[in-house]
Amino acid sequence: MRSNVTHRQTAWDLVPGEVLKEFNDQYPYLKKNMTTEQWDEHLFYQPCSRCGSKWKAKCC
Repeated sequence: MRSNVTHRQTAWDLVPGEVLKEFNDQYPYLKKNMTTEQWDEHLFYQPCSRCGSKWKAKCC
């Protein structure tokens, strides 16, 4: 668990991955680089490629 609250306006590394991915898709001209942790967070909320459900342990 990590905090995503800061006083720094440039702390994009603290934005949750799924939120940053949505921001990047909506505003490609303002795109921010995602950290590995943010990319993993984004992928966590993607549907399973086999059964289509949201990720959970042993979904298939």
